Amino acid sequence: MVLIAIPPILITGSYARFLQNRCSSFNDIDIICTAAEPARRLFDRLQALNSDRASEIPTNIVIWDVPGCPEIQLPKAYNIHLKDGDLGMKAMGVQVSIDARVTDGNASRCAVQVPGVERPVWCLSFAEETRLLNNTLEYLAKNLDPLTRKLQKGEVFYLPRTILFNTPENPGEYIYGLLMRSLLTLHKARQFIDLHSEDKPGTPVQTKLLQEQRQQLYTLTANLQTKLSGHVCRSDFEHRVNGWLSTTHHYNDYEIKRRDFITALLAMMQTE
Repeated sequence: MVLIAIPPILITGSYARFLQNRCSSFNDIDIICTAAEPARRLFDRLQALNSDRASEIPTNIVIWDVPGCPEIQLPKAYNIHLKDGDLGMKAMGVQVSIDARVTDGNASRCAVQVPGVERPVWCLSFAEETRLLNNTLEYLAKNLDPLTRKLQKGEVFYLPRTILFNTPENPGEYIYGLLMRSLLTLHKARQFIDLHSEDKPGTPVQTKLLQEQRQQLYTLTANLQTKLSGHVCRSDFEHRVNGWLSTTHHYNDYEIKRRDFITALLAMMQTE
């Protein structure tokens, strides 16, 4: 029997779903690594391109780290921007996350033949991406109240990527950041529910795996929704965010889209 070496670096996110015919378009390319070492090798290769004067496409590659948070199972990540060497404008954006929760085995990965690419492109399967999301949903629903109590007692842990509360100054703002991260996960879960509702028949094994993950997705999303709706700090959180929405001026398209997105997140605190 011939064993196929499964790579530790996989395409994930909207581009992986695009390649698996789950959506009609994609944004930037996301990559997931099962360990830190493959990510370091990838960065070394990219950094080498910066000094390659013989490259046909002049680019400037910038890499910076995006902290994770073990307390909420948010993986550490890195942002990579490839900029045009002449104009200095962003040509492509890539985010690389390191997540050891990815399951070993063929069911979690799939190889896709992409036109113009010599080798198959390995992607995180849609079923495995859903499983990872389910894992986070379950963890947050179970630990939202205990984490809140820790923060109320003054315990501090860094909560990145919270939109409005990236630099908390008191326990209340740490809790608001926790609620915002939970709402972001809930928002992603609802997007995945929409994707699953458009599911097309596949092989019996794929269908069974997807059915299992889909059913868990529905249940775990509802559980987190209930936890957020009944959270002890919900009223204070809504008051704080609504205050920001009503007093902050939004001038350009980015600021307006940001305002609308935060408004949509806040609305998810309501039970349906």
